[in-house]
Amino acid sequence: MARSGNNARIPAIGNYSQASAPKFGADLTELADDIADLIGESFDTVGALPSSGNWPGRTARVASDGLQHVHNGTAWTDGTGDTGWITPTALGSGWSNESGNGFQYRRRNGEVRFRGRGSSTGASSALFTLPAGFLPDVLPGANFAFLTDAQSGAVRMNVLSTGAMTSLTTGTITNISLGNIRFDAA
Repeated sequence: MARSGNNARIPAIGNYSQASAPKFGADLTELADDIADLIGESFDTVGALPSSGNWPGRTARVASDGLQHVHNGTAWTDGTGDTGWITPTALGSGWSNESGNGFQYRRRNGEVRFRGRGSSTGASSALFTLPAGFLPDVLPGANFAFLTDAQSGAVRMNVLSTGAMTSLTTGTITNISLGNIRFDAA
């Protein structure tokens, strides 16, 4: 296709020596510094993370472990937000844990997951109540419903907007498992 118009500003494509090749480039140092301020900084090792000048929520990626570390105002954490397994402080009336395999929950990388087994003797109270930070990421005021298994078959459970875990199955529930339940935390 023939070019028309004023093309004097566009150099012709051809063979260039390294010395005469057109130079294109930009100093992106300032842009990189701005991005680092927005998304955190990068360090080679955990030991290289700064020990001063930190604030809660400051983030830094560490190349050696591949994790985004977060400063909590006192110390650097691994950024996964892993709470470890937490045993509910109290079960609702009529609910019981299976010996050695009771109900537990944890939050890791923004996901809440459960494990453990137990039973209900026809309880109408909540199994237990999840604290703030462990509630499902659903519309405000909405409930999160899921199916899980028990010895008698599928059981429908809800996590209410208050954090209460309730069963919509009536009667005795034997050997209910929470091991298949996972959701994103709000």
